[in-house]
Amino acid sequence: MHVEHADFVSLPAFVDESITTHVNEALANGPARLVWTFTETLDFHFKLPQSMKPFRHIDLAATWGECA
Repeated sequence: MHVEHADFVSLPAFVDESITTHVNEALANGPARLVWTFTETLDFHFKLPQSMKPFRHIDLAATWGECA
């Protein structure tokens, strides 16, 4: 895993590049892992229009996933 481009809006480009280089070195050299509950990121709750009565909303949820 590596970072291709980091865009820190309030920092100059040379600082962005330095941070990106350091992050990529840490990812390559150590037992570093990036972890988040990505299945929660894939969960959505949609409100439906009034014309869809009696239904008010629909939920889509990821129940399982794998990063390879």
